[in-house]
Amino acid sequence: VMITKQDDFLMNNTDAVAKVFEQYCSDYNNDGKVKVEVLYTPSYSEDTNSTEIYNNQAYQTRLVAEFQSDQVIMFISDKETCEYLELDDGVSIADVSGIYPSDPNAQKLGYMVSGTKFAEQIGYKDMPDTYFVSFRVPRDNFNINIEKFEKNYENALETWNKYLEANKDSSDDVQAEK
Repeated sequence: VMITKQDDFLMNNTDAVAKVFEQYCSDYNNDGKVKVEVLYTPSYSEDTNSTEIYNNQAYQTRLVAEFQSDQVIMFISDKETCEYLELDDGVSIADVSGIYPSDPNAQKLGYMVSGTKFAEQIGYKDMPDTYFVSFRVPRDNFNINIEKFEKNYENALETWNKYLEANKDSSDDVQAEK
């Protein structure tokens, strides 16, 4: 899971985010362990001091590298960040409203976490209602192992479906359509 939105609370609580998702993640590599890694890689900072400029450059390099890999499928963001990153130009994002067509929390760019218990689970009292979980769609580029990318995508959706089944705020029982 990668966090692309600049957010001090999320930056300091990546372990809490990982623990939430580990409850719903399977041992996909069959090593007997379940480990969810959460990367904090914000797309930009509004601070312009020299330290932030340096950090921004490092984050941008990491962000580009991760978006060229087959590893990071799920990410937490908001519309403003996705627009800033121009994600439709080079990174394919799943249309979540097509995956969960009858779910009002499912938007084109992602699944609104305000429709879940996510903020409560990680202890984020004032999480903005604009945050969502998105998924990178597998596509063949940059010498990526497309079969591995597709499997990682399926695993990410399976984990998210398990999460939704257990944590949706509303009484809707929405499953991803296959």
